[in-house]
Amino acid sequence: MRYSVKKGVSKKRIKDEYGSQWEYISKKEYQAQEEGAKKIYGDFQKKDSQDAQRQLEAADINGNTVQSIGIYRYSANPGWSKTVVGYIPISAETEKGKQNGYIRIIKTSVLKCLLACLAVLAAAVAVFLAWYIPNRAPDGPDLDESAVAYHIEGVANSDPNQIMLPGLGTIKLTTGQTHVEKVLLNPEGNPCYFQFRLVLKDTGETLYESKMVEPGKAIVEFDINRALEAGSYEAEVRIDTRSLEDAETPLNGGVIAVTLEVE
Repeated sequence: MRYSVKKGVSKKRIKDEYGSQWEYISKKEYQAQEEGAKKIYGDFQKKDSQDAQRQLEAADINGNTVQSIGIYRYSANPGWSKTVVGYIPISAETEKGKQNGYIRIIKTSVLKCLLACLAVLAAAVAVFLAWYIPNRAPDGPDLDESAVAYHIEGVANSDPNQIMLPGLGTIKLTTGQTHVEKVLLNPEGNPCYFQFRLVLKDTGETLYESKMVEPGKAIVEFDINRALEAGSYEAEVRIDTRSLEDAETPLNGGVIAVTLEVE
């Protein structure tokens, strides 16, 4: 079937892939038409429909066809990425005689494609953040929240090239109890964070492990992993150190021998 373009109805033009221009009216102008005059016979796209059985033609003043393009079948749902640009007024030769109507102009919507790309990008970012946030390296040292500012007169490190370890001696516990009151100090002036571990010397069992403690702070009470029976236990407080400038950089640590007295 062939459709003839009705010329002179609009100044709007759209080009096909061959560079030919076609007159069309806007969507608003189309909606203003009477309902009976809104018949759509097919869809126009910039690219020619090579296997189309319907042709849109434009003729010169002598009636000679000067341009034509294949028309796609009308689709109520042209696709999520498509948008309607306007309508080409045409006349069609039908079994009922010549009928006026329109060819709808369909075009890929750059905005819709952009929004789709942004949605995919946003989903990818959300997936990445869902993985990254719980797996990212910490922004700084994992400081022990139980540590408090603590000063002992005369106990301070005046040499930034050295690390001062505190004295501990005996740690007293109560039978059946896990709570311990003992000062685990990182002396003022130390160039590093301390991490304390209380370990039984004969078995290597870790009874307690702190997080990082800043210089000038101390843990003054803590809980061990399990209660101990009455007796005397040889143990060690092992101190791991990390640089204040880079908490990922280990420095020299130390081991302090202690005795656990459980009464």
